[in-house]
Amino acid sequence: MNWNFSEKSLDEFSQMLFSKTPAPGGGAACAYVAAMGASLVGMMGNFTVGKKKYADSEEEVFYILEKVGNARARLLHLASLDSAAFDTVSKAYEMPKDTLERSLAISEGLRETALVPVEVMKICAENMEYALRLLSIGNLNLASDAGSAAEFFLAAAKGSMFNVVENTSRMDDLEMSERFFEEAKALLAQCHELESEIYGVLLDMKNIK
Repeated sequence: MNWNFSEKSLDEFSQMLFSKTPAPGGGAACAYVAAMGASLVGMMGNFTVGKKKYADSEEEVFYILEKVGNARARLLHLASLDSAAFDTVSKAYEMPKDTLERSLAISEGLRETALVPVEVMKICAENMEYALRLLSIGNLNLASDAGSAAEFFLAAAKGSMFNVVENTSRMDDLEMSERFFEEAKALLAQCHELESEIYGVLLDMKNIK
């Protein structure tokens, strides 16, 4: 199966999600949603550079654009890796039972299924920082897009957390399971905090109480 979602249209991706197949699933969808968040942060940045009003912050905004552009591409790749990791685990469970090879393959596959959503969550947190920063130095005509991006990132992080919980619960290595879970929990708390801060900034802009 070709899991390269960067080569597929949104319609193709959504049809794959809609179909009666186990992959792509929620993990890939979370990465895809986060990629849309990165794109929105990029849009705000692109409407900032080149404008005299924001000349003093242009260098920093170019830096942010590079970072969120890389994040967008990485997240689409992570959507692909999530589906590939699911395939790996599925094939491992089909191996002959009560063999060391099967046990090791399952362990490695589950590690991959936890690694991907944790990385998605890291990227969400990093890019929410960029969205928040642009609300201070960027074109505020695009402020609502930064807010939408924050909500996309939070949704993607929460969905990724569900995947971490599900996949770590299957691990025999309890130390590894706990390590992934605690890291994911901390990242989700960070995303919640950033979303709340961004939401507060946006409400203050409109003097909404």
